[in-house]
Amino acid sequence: MLFRRFFTLPPRVFISLNLLATLALTWMGTQFHQPQEVLAVSSWGGGTPTTSSITAFATLRPWWKRNQPEGFQVRPSGEVEPVVRIPRDRITTTEEASLPLRGIGFDLLCGWETTVRSGFSADLIFDFGWLVRLHQFWLVAAWTLLPLGLYWSSDFFRHPIIFFYFNCTHLGLLLVRSNKAKFLTEGIIDSALANPLALVVVLAGWGICRAGGMTTRKHQVIIFLCGFILGFCTLVRGEFFFLVGLIFLYLGLFAFFHYKDIRRGVCISFFIFLLCPFSYGVFNLIQFGHFVPLRMQSGQNLLEPIGQYPNPFGIEYRDEWVMEYLTGQKIEYISFAADQHLTQRYFALLKEHPGVFFKHFYLRCQYFSKQFGYLINLWVLPFLLLGIFYYSARDKNFLIVFLPLVLTIGYFLFFGWTNNLLRLVTPIHFLLNAFLCVGMCGWLLHRKGMKPATGAENLI
Repeated sequence: MLFRRFFTLPPRVFISLNLLATLALTWMGTQFHQPQEVLAVSSWGGGTPTTSSITAFATLRPWWKRNQPEGFQVRPSGEVEPVVRIPRDRITTTEEASLPLRGIGFDLLCGWETTVRSGFSADLIFDFGWLVRLHQFWLVAAWTLLPLGLYWSSDFFRHPIIFFYFNCTHLGLLLVRSNKAKFLTEGIIDSALANPLALVVVLAGWGICRAGGMTTRKHQVIIFLCGFILGFCTLVRGEFFFLVGLIFLYLGLFAFFHYKDIRRGVCISFFIFLLCPFSYGVFNLIQFGHFVPLRMQSGQNLLEPIGQYPNPFGIEYRDEWVMEYLTGQKIEYISFAADQHLTQRYFALLKEHPGVFFKHFYLRCQYFSKQFGYLINLWVLPFLLLGIFYYSARDKNFLIVFLPLVLTIGYFLFFGWTNNLLRLVTPIHFLLNAFLCVGMCGWLLHRKGMKPATGAENLI
């Protein structure tokens, strides 16, 4: 009787309780590390971080200059100092250039978080344990917003019961495939935000599907925000430029040939998306004389991972190898010249020996399929794509259902070609779970023949 009464609650109460359940399930079902465990090491696979740009955004200083003193301090034991306080009157901006080595978006977010943590204190407080917890919360918050975004994305899904369906499916997935620690990247590094940002990309894609007609002022604002959010993601992690581009290709094909009512929103959001990295690239061109729309060291990130597998070029998957190679070429390691040379070297090898690259691509896809426990490889991908395009052309709601899967395929393709480092592809786990939750919600709604809710009706 009590269970039946739960389904007769007013829709807003029912939705709120289910969202709280989603948040609790996600937090308890994710194997987050304690902050002290994360801070036990000073590098998380991306080199020793710096707080120069974080300081700049927290104190409204130029991020393209080196700001001192350094807030990131390492103990003799190798652990990161969890809390560092720097008097604001000690902070200085030097004339040394701060090259765009990392995603500027990550430093911007950390700068805002540091501003909030410092408050009106006379010190700038770098509370790295707090940052770790906050980044963990962003993942939980992004997942909790998924059923809310699904509910809003289409009239077909606009029934409060989907929140219950979503939680039931989510609980089942957590019992079978929990959010293990290996699917998390934690630390003061931009990879730590890849998981929540991948889910945010899904939410933004749903927003474009819903507001693509731009028939109201509200929908126009939503399209602008979605385009900006997707563009900002590229400034946090560079691979999102390719991944989001694939999402726009997917939506664009159907917007132009099937669902012309969303064509305008897709085009405008795509323009705004491109504007973000383009504007940043123009700024770097003015400041440093080089157009860098995302970050430096892209050449190294292309060439060095060739060494992850046997290759005829003698390339090793070590930063030290790259340093020695550049020294032999009389090129400074951290420089625009190094980035340009390594990029040219990569494409020269690709042109001369394409078979090596395709073999590595095949091996990486097999490795990813094994790590995530799903049979998604080069033999399965064509059939997946055929199914996606077939059903998406039949019903517009399948654009929403398949969007997490399309993004998953993007991860397989991009990193299958470039890098097999597991911490780079952890969003695949959450995207596949999101696809299964959304797909189950759609299937149950269709099976029960439910119509969109119009008020405080009986939810059964």
